[in-house]
Amino acid sequence: MMIGMALFWGAIILGIVWLIRNGTEPRQQQPEETALTILDRRFAEGTVSLDEYRRRRDVLTGTAMPRPDQDVSSAATGAR
Repeated sequence: MMIGMALFWGAIILGIVWLIRNGTEPRQQQPEETALTILDRRFAEGTVSLDEYRRRRDVLTGTAMPRPDQDVSSAATGAR
């Protein structure tokens, strides 16, 4: 009976400590990955060529428009 009471109160105290620590510490949120950061990472990994990187970056930043004859789904997958 005494061990049960000690375990019960220990669980209560640990629960309160856990709630206080998680309630007062600011939660770290992962920065949202943008299309440009994904493109930069893919270029750094070598999955995108320099020409493809420049073309896609220009489209994403608005400095170039995609060609009307280019299929959007094939441009997104890199297929030609």
